[in-house]
Amino acid sequence: MLLQQIFRTKLSALVLSFVVSIFFWGNSFAQFIYEPSPKPRQITSITEFSFFQHSEPTPKEPVPGLDAESKVIKPSHKSAFLAAVLSLALPGLGEYYVGDQIWRGIIFTVVDAGLWYERYHFIGRGNDSVLAFHAFADSLWLPQKYADSLNSKLAFAGSSFRITEVDDVTQINMAEDSLTRLRFQNFTHRLPDKGSQQYYELISKYIQFTYGWKDFHDIDPTHFSADYERHAFMRENMNHQFEIGDYFLYGLFLNRILSAIDAALLARDHNTPFHLEGELQERRYPDGMMGFVPTAKLKYTF
Repeated sequence: MLLQQIFRTKLSALVLSFVVSIFFWGNSFAQFIYEPSPKPRQITSITEFSFFQHSEPTPKEPVPGLDAESKVIKPSHKSAFLAAVLSLALPGLGEYYVGDQIWRGIIFTVVDAGLWYERYHFIGRGNDSVLAFHAFADSLWLPQKYADSLNSKLAFAGSSFRITEVDDVTQINMAEDSLTRLRFQNFTHRLPDKGSQQYYELISKYIQFTYGWKDFHDIDPTHFSADYERHAFMRENMNHQFEIGDYFLYGLFLNRILSAIDAALLARDHNTPFHLEGELQERRYPDGMMGFVPTAKLKYTF
């Protein structure tokens, strides 16, 4: 009985040892496959244990640009040539590119917008004047009346040529040529095709075409008709509207040039390490009165 108990005890111990070995071996294998356990820290004294318990975590690496002790970044270099080109394309754009004193660029941009507005405004008024100028002549300058006056002068001079088609500009020009050869005065120009701008310009500009105006009733063309004078005034007003529009166009070019120069100078000042600033500071005088003292400050950028 004693031998059986001893044998059973040894057998149980062997089985238990085998199971325990399998468990630890499997556990070690699993740790090896996934992630080995870190080696535990050896604590050799109570002082070291206290220091380990209260030690602070390792500080993070400083982030560039956020660390208080990081180096100050020098302002970027700005191209004066690029700033000038940008302002030539759009006034103020070069100043925005430099980034300093933006208000200077805003002034040039606002001026440019105002000049464009006024230019298109006067061009529009000129176009309206053109329509009125043409409509006035179409209703009051009569090709038939002008042709009749030319035919009467040809008959008076003994010429056999007559204008038969008043809408035929070629016949009218031939009559004008004949009267010039017959030494009739004032026939210095030839009537252009009806509807062309030159047609309307000439009949309001040269007295030989006075004969065609509806209210003209005289043999002397120097006796201007009211319609002729009115049409001449309309021509001058029309041309004046377009001239004003051209003045604003010149202003647009000038504004671009000035903005380009200003942007280039602004870029140069941006790139220089020296900056001079002035201001008025309030100070108390020895007599107790308060006043303002002009001051100047010179800055140097490294």
